[in-house]
Amino acid sequence: MFDRDGTPVSMVGTVLDITERKEMEERHLHLASFPRLNPNPVIEISSAGSTRYRNPATQRELEGLGST
Repeated sequence: MFDRDGTPVSMVGTVLDITERKEMEERHLHLASFPRLNPNPVIEISSAGSTRYRNPATQRELEGLGST
């Protein structure tokens, strides 16, 4: 809404509570870090036989075997 001079005299805003969303995002990040932080080898191989994911423990094991 504007006054006679064209100056804004009111404002409309929306406030959303995103607490639950932020908590779920933090939980997701925590769970997603498990394979990376796991001290045991974790590897994901596609049905075609290519490596899709390997955590640092897997990488160390493969390097110890002379493979990367």
